[in-house]
Amino acid sequence: MKTFIITCKKLQDRLPEAVKTATTLTNNYTPVRSWDAEELNQEAIDDYGKIAKLRWTAAVKEIAPILQSNVQASQNQNEGAFQSYIENVNKYRKDKIIEVPNWMKSRCLSAGEISVLMKHFWAIGNIANGWDEYGLILEDDVRVHDQSKKEFKMCLKEFIEQNGDYLDLAGGCNLHSGAEDTRLKYSSLLAIPRTRTNAAYIVRKDLAKTLMNKFLPLIFPIDWHLQYIMPKSANVFWANKPPLIHGSEQGLVSSWRQ
Repeated sequence: MKTFIITCKKLQDRLPEAVKTATTLTNNYTPVRSWDAEELNQEAIDDYGKIAKLRWTAAVKEIAPILQSNVQASQNQNEGAFQSYIENVNKYRKDKIIEVPNWMKSRCLSAGEISVLMKHFWAIGNIANGWDEYGLILEDDVRVHDQSKKEFKMCLKEFIEQNGDYLDLAGGCNLHSGAEDTRLKYSSLLAIPRTRTNAAYIVRKDLAKTLMNKFLPLIFPIDWHLQYIMPKSANVFWANKPPLIHGSEQGLVSSWRQ
């Protein structure tokens, strides 16, 4: 299985640790350095931004129930919000959202967001057109801990045995699975396919083909965008105990947004 490291020239000091993460998990990696924000044509950025803003308002209503439930679950995880995650999603669907909250309203994508989207698009395309059945995508702020290799292997084993399409490996945003099947020790199948932060994930080749064909035009930042184009039939899993550390979320490195 090949690993693709989402990185940029401006943050090359992160690459050695990212390579350490990749080589701990797989023996084949490729840094994705193209489409850095500083290298993008400003006219193209403006055009993408306008396209995104035009499409955003209608598109966000498709994922608004999941985004809203994610926020509620994240804010109330200690109160057992994840037990009622599916009920929350269904409730918002029935409400037939007409007006979305301010934090969901349309805006232009930044150069950094477009850069990250294109890097993920390239990596997903390579998985779709490659020889391997699965590919791993890592952003350069993902780190390993002492048990990462063991937990990764066990999580991957369950994922493959359960015919998985997508596996979230680094967690994020205080979100837990609200899963359909929690009998598995290392990973959980989600009743409603959805994404978190996309810091580290495995994609099956067939799903990569579907995502690649639906990826353009760019509409949302990467986490919302993958949520929007994710097929409802996809077998999406999250690691019960993420084997990888999302470094920027844990304060180990700064976020590229900063």
